[in-house]
Amino acid sequence: MLRRVLISIVGIGLILSPIQVFAISSKAGDAGANFLKVGVSARASAMGEVFCAVADDVSSIYYNPAGLVQIKQRTFGLMHTDWLEEVNYEFLAYAEPYNNDKVFGMSLNYLGMGKMKIKDINNQTLGDFDARDLALSIAYAKKLKENLFAGANLKFIQQELEKEVSSSVAVDGGILYKKEDLSLGACISNLGTKIKFIKDKESLPLNLKLGIAYKLLDNRVILALDINRPIDNDINFGIGTEYQVTNNLFVRAGYNSRSDLGNGISLGCGFKVGNFQVDYCFLPYERLGDVHRFSLQFKLRELLKSKSELPLPPVEQETLNKLRTPESQNTEYVAKQSYLEEETIEPI
Repeated sequence: MLRRVLISIVGIGLILSPIQVFAISSKAGDAGANFLKVGVSARASAMGEVFCAVADDVSSIYYNPAGLVQIKQRTFGLMHTDWLEEVNYEFLAYAEPYNNDKVFGMSLNYLGMGKMKIKDINNQTLGDFDARDLALSIAYAKKLKENLFAGANLKFIQQELEKEVSSSVAVDGGILYKKEDLSLGACISNLGTKIKFIKDKESLPLNLKLGIAYKLLDNRVILALDINRPIDNDINFGIGTEYQVTNNLFVRAGYNSRSDLGNGISLGCGFKVGNFQVDYCFLPYERLGDVHRFSLQFKLRELLKSKSELPLPPVEQETLNKLRTPESQNTEYVAKQSYLEEETIEPI
C-alpha cells in the first residue's frame, strides 16, 4: 500500500512537471488572485506553511482537503491577520463529519484593503477607492481505505477594484496517506478558469504540493516538510515543527524558502482549553514591519448537547443516587410485575 501511494504521489509530480516547467519559464510572476497564496491558519503559518501532510484541523480545506477526514467532531474555525499596510485578511471555516468516513466543509477567505488614495504625478490626491478579494469554498473528503484519504473543494473567487469586478471558479484536490507515525500528502490548488480585469486575463496561482510529516516522542513532536511547484515561480520548500509542551500548550517554528518579504522564518504558539484552541503566529518582515496572525478553532458537538444530556449538579446527583437504592429498585420491579399480571387476559 505504501509503495503504491508513493508511486502515485511521484507520478502526479512527473505528469505536471513539463507543464509547470514551461509555465514557470514563460509566465513567471504572471498569476492573478495572489491573495489565494496567503495562509489561513496561525498554526500552519508558524510551521512555515508546512501542513500538506499534517492537515488535521479545519484549515485542511485550504492546505489539503483530504485531511478533513481526520476531523471527528463538528468544528468551526476563524483566522485574523494584521497584514502589511493596514491590509486585513480573514478566514472562516466549518467542517461537518458524516458516517465516520466522510466530512463536508465550507470556508470563506476575505482580504480587505480599505480605502486607498489616488494621486497624480505631482503627488496630489485625486480621490480614493476600495479593493477587496474573496473566495468561497465547498469541500468534501472521504476515507478510501483505512489509511488513505482523498478530498476536494470547489472555489468561487471574486476580486473587486473600485467599480471593476472579476470572478473565477477553481478546484483543489488532495490525497493523504497515514501509516503509524508517518504521513504523506499531495495537493493541487487553484486549478481553474482565468480571472479577467477589464481586458487583461490572468491565470490563477496553480500550485502542486508534496508533503511528508513524522510524529515522535509519543506524538508530542511533529516534523514536517513541504515542496511546492507553483505556476508563477521557482520550486520552493518549507520545513516546520510543533512541540506539545503540556496537554494545553504548543510551541512552533518554521522556515519557508518562498518568502520574498522577509527571511522566511516563522514562530508561534498555541493554547488549548477544552473544545477551544487559540493559535498565534509571528512573521518578521524586516523593514516592511511584522505580521501577526491569530486563529481560533472550537468543536461544536460538546457545546450543542441537549439539556437532558448535561451532567447534573453534584447535590442533585447525590439525591438521585440515594433514591436509586437496591431496595427502591426492587420495589419498583415488584410493582411493575404485579401490574402486568393484573393486566394479563386469560384465554377463553
